[in-house]
Formats: sequence, structure tokens, C-alpha cells
Amino acid sequence: MGARWFGPWQRVDLTFFVPLVSFGDNDIAQAIAHGLSEGSTSRSYGKSLPVHEFPNPPFPKAPKASSATHVVTSVAGHVFSVDFPPEYQSWDSVDPAELFHAPVVKKPCKGSVVRHLEEVAKGADFLVLWMDCDREGENINFEVLECCLHLMRGQAPYDRVYRAHFSAINPSDIRKAYNSLGKPDRRQALAVDARQELDLKVGVAFSRFQTRFFQGRYGDLDSAVLSYGPCQTPTLGFCVARHVEIETFKPEPYWTLDLGVMNAGQMCRAVWDAGRSFNRDKVDGLVTKCRDASPPARAQVASVLTREKKQGRPVPMNTVALLKACSKALGIGPHQALSVAERLYLSGYLSYPRTESTKYPASFDIAGTLRDQTQDNRWGPYVTELLKGGFSLAKGGVDMGDHPPITPCRHAQAGELSGDMARVYDLVTRHFIASVSEDAIWRSTTVSLVIEELDEKGGFTIGGKELVAPGFLAIMLYRRYGDEGEEGRSDDKENEEEKKLPDFTEGDEYVLFFTSSKKSDKVTVTPASGKFCTLDVKERMTTPPTYLTESELISRMEKNGIGTDASISTHIENIQKRNYVELISGRKLKPSKLGLVLAQGYHLIDNSLVLPQVRSDIEGQCDKIAKGFVSQDDVVRKAIELVSEDTFWWSRFSHLTIVCSYT
Repeated sequence: MGARWFGPWQRVDLTFFVPLVSFGDNDIAQAIAHGLSEGSTSRSYGKSLPVHEFPNPPFPKAPKASSATHVVTSVAGHVFSVDFPPEYQSWDSVDPAELFHAPVVKKPCKGSVVRHLEEVAKGADFLVLWMDCDREGENINFEVLECCLHLMRGQAPYDRVYRAHFSAINPSDIRKAYNSLGKPDRRQALAVDARQELDLKVGVAFSRFQTRFFQGRYGDLDSAVLSYGPCQTPTLGFCVARHVEIETFKPEPYWTLDLGVMNAGQMCRAVWDAGRSFNRDKVDGLVTKCRDASPPARAQVASVLTREKKQGRPVPMNTVALLKACSKALGIGPHQALSVAERLYLSGYLSYPRTESTKYPASFDIAGTLRDQTQDNRWGPYVTELLKGGFSLAKGGVDMGDHPPITPCRHAQAGELSGDMARVYDLVTRHFIASVSEDAIWRSTTVSLVIEELDEKGGFTIGGKELVAPGFLAIMLYRRYGDEGEEGRSDDKENEEEKKLPDFTEGDEYVLFFTSSKKSDKVTVTPASGKFCTLDVKERMTTPPTYLTESELISRMEKNGIGTDASISTHIENIQKRNYVELISGRKLKPSKLGLVLAQGYHLIDNSLVLPQVRSDIEGQCDKIAKGFVSQDDVVRKAIELVSEDTFWWSRFSHLTIVCSYT
């Protein structure tokens, strides 16, 4: 039995000599060949798309075959791209509106790849596809079949096509996938076809029109082609919306009561429960009321509450969490982070980095993955103790059924990797170990004080916490990244300062101490006991939000269904490359003049051009295609009707002139 493999697929000849063919990335193809042949590859040839041949193991779908010869080769991403026919290529003679109803064709990305697939697949009995286990991978599967299916030996060749599902390229995972082959999923491939056609028609039509509109009008907009993208433009829209918030923000002064409590030689700042007031006179009046009180006003401890709080270990890491963590903790942008993670995957250090799952499947070997890390001089002792005491199952999360969460696949000793590869590997490995560690335990103390003279405005709170059991925090270098909400907008009461408070006892009283004031001649001197408090008015200004960080933008894109785990980083990279935004200090994204002009112009014409809802709806319809609920043709037709019915926007595009004039 002979077998040929192309990257992610395999072929078998059922005349007791069964060729198997597999297709995939060069590095993956080599890993498949190595994993199945156990290092005994008989022959390798070819340069840009190498071919590996070897005789064993037996092919599981042909158990009666006496032998098998495998041929493994690769493809480089998509085999075909979607484009318009030649008669629609002219920017000058074709009205952009015609593109909505124009036919689309698939063109080879490289003719040499198609010829290569045809040559290697000729006469194959079985094909086994080893593409990435996501929609894009499924779509590439069928592109490969388009080249090869008609060249297979025998009748009904599709019955002899199989699909391998794998998440790592170590030998054990490769052999496991080989022994549990399934079938390719055409519905997922059709969902990608629908998205590609819509992206082409809407993106090219808008890009051509707005580029022609601006050419010769505004020479300082710093772009030769003004591209529109159904995902790219809402991504820009998030950045512009934040810019508008900043520009339209009007700072206002506000006042708050500041209570400082001196206890055991430590000054503790208490937060005013009333928050803040925009009326200075009212706040001053409260201080005056305390100053003029007789007997002297005091702050009394109303309650002391001490309790232990758990800080939950992180859920397993998916792609979005990886991108956010790399940006916040390592200062690595999303596009670079995913590129580095992919290199680590192809080198066998990490599992597949494009995944939506945040829950380890029941079959995942947590103990074995931990044991691989016991010899590491950075976290080996911690992992050893974790295995002795029993690791914890990761909390929460969702298994999306695509790939497991991102984890280390093999140990990399300190110094084995360098640069960003070392930093990303370190972060992912620590996150994995943390996800199966114990929760951290804090001892939280909340002290409530009241000043009776101020009635309902007299409540204050002092908070502090101490780390009792570090749990997962002992392994994570970066205690907070990713999903803790809007940066810079945290709730002070929920984020207590890590500090030990002096002892407070319910009923304790602290005499108020005041500095001199223009409104009163009274001065209270500091008590000799060392227990006192100060009350003063603090003036502050409301502050505008900051520009969106990469992490915040990723969160917005995920929440609104803009892009996928595999494409979010590309959309963020594109709006920077096309000069729509610039990356500023703090990994924040600030819109350029060009980005502001386009986004604000779209809002004037039709909000749906820039708001995320339309794109989110399209992604939802593509999900239905993948699940078999709707057809590809219906989704494309309805989406095009929705866009082309709004042809009024062509005539209203002149609104952009107004925006340009006043930007």
C-alpha cells in the first residue's frame, strides 16, 4: 500500500499498494512525515514545496492493505483567491456600483502550486487533508480537492478523502490524528466562500469609489488608495469614536472630602462614601459644620470587617487572550504576537495559536504537559510541588470545538529561545501553569467610619488587603492582563490597595484636626495621643478617557463580532499600515486626519458603513452557513441587496467634502 500526503492531506492506493497524500505548511508537512515515519523518511525532494516519502505505518482506512507508501507535501496558505473577471478590472470604465452584482472567479494564487498538487496527487487512492482545524483550513481543504480529486484513481474518489484533526505537531498528536481520521466539512468551507465574496464586492466597490473621489482633491491625506474593508472600517470606527469622546469632553471641577486617619503612626486615607460633589460651597459647608461643632467633631469606627477573598486563577488562554496579554504585559503588538506564536507552533513549542476555546477538553493531558516542565530552572520546582499536591482543574471557559486552548507542547530551557519567541513562550507557559494552580487568597479589611455631624454625608471607608496564599500568582509574572475591564476606569472599592492596615476597633474615636481656614478662626491642635484624623476639601477635575489601547480595541472587536480570532490582528495592523491610525505611547491607537475624514464621512452618509452591527450580522449569517441552517447563495444575495439598495450613498458621498473642509 502506498501513501502520499500533501501538507494537510493523505492518499492511499487500495490495490495493496496504497498511496497516501497530505497537504499543509512546509514545517507541518515535515512534522507529519517525521511523526508517522518515526524519523525514517525514505526520500525527500523538492525545494519550495518539499515532498517526503516513507513506507509506514499502515493506513487505518485500508486495514487489509499489506503495505503503505506515504507521500507528504505542502501548500502555502490558500491555493485560490477570489477576484473579478478581467472585464471588471478597470477603475476608469467600470462603475463601482456594478461590482455588487458582478460575477466572481477563483484564480490560482500561484500556478506552480496548482501544478505541484496535480503532479503529486495523480493516481492517488486516498487523500488525507491536514489543514488547520478552523474555517480557513477547511476552505483550503476544498481548494486542494479542486486540484486533485479528478486525478485520483477509481470511482467515487471523494469517498476516499479524509481529514485529520490536530492541535499540535508533536509525534504523539500526529499519530493520534492519523488513527482518528474524519471527513472535511464543506459547510465551513462555504461559509468562508460567502465571506470572501462579500468582502471582495463591498470592499473593492467602496475602495474604488472613495479613492477616485479623493484623488486630486486632497493631496495631503497621505494615501494613494483609500481602502474600505467590512471589518477594517468598523475597527477604525472604534478608534475614531474614542477620539470624538476625547475631543468633545469638557473638564469640570469637582470636590470631595478627604479624611486622613492617623493610627499607630500610620496615616490611612479614607474614601468618602458620597463620592464627589460639583458644588464647592456644599462641601465647604460640611467642613465648616465639623469645625464649628461643640463638643469637637470626631470620626468613629462604625465597623471593621475582615474576610478572606479568592482571586480566581485565569481561564485557559485563547487567541484573543494571547493578543491582549502580549500587548499589555510584553508590549508586543497583536500582529507580531500572533506571528511569533505561529513560529513557536511550527517549531513544536506551542499548540495551535488560533483558537476560540478557553476550556481544556476532557482528553487533554494536563499532568503530562506539567511533567514536561518540571526540569525548568524557572518554574520546575513550582510545577513539581503542584503535581505532588494535585493540580486544579481550570475554572470556567468554553470548549468551542475548534482547537484546545494555547499551551506549551514541549519544554524550552532558559536560553533555548531568544527575543520575542522566548518572551511569548514564557508568558504562555506561565499562564498554562497558573490556569491549573490554586486560587490566590487575600485577607481583605474594610473599616467604616462615620462623622455624626454630617448625617448621611458622613460615611467614609478605609480598605486594604494582604496576600495570604499566593496560589497562581506565584507563577504569573504579570498579575493583571487581558480581561479586567476598561483600562484606567476601575472601581476603587473593588481594587483595594495591597497594604496592611493598623488595628482598628469598633467604637474607636478619632478627633478631627483642621488647618487654619479663611472661613473660621478656630484651630484644632493635634492630640497628643497620636490618634486623630484630618478633614479637608480636595478639588479635582474630571478627566477625559484615553485613546483606545490595543487590548481595549481587541475586546471591542471580539464583543461586536468584528473579525475572527485569526483575523483580528490583521485588521488592527491594516488600519496602521494604511495610515488611518498611529500607535502612540502606551500602545494606544490615535486616528490620523485621514482616518477621521473617512470615518466621520461614513457616519454622515450612513452609520451602517462604520458601525459594527452590519458586519456582526454578516458574521452571524456565515455561522449559520457553517452549521447548515442557511445556504451560501441566500446569505450573499441578501447581504448584497442590503448594500446595493443604499445606492443613495453614492450621491451623498459629497458629504465627505464637508468633513475634509473642517477637519
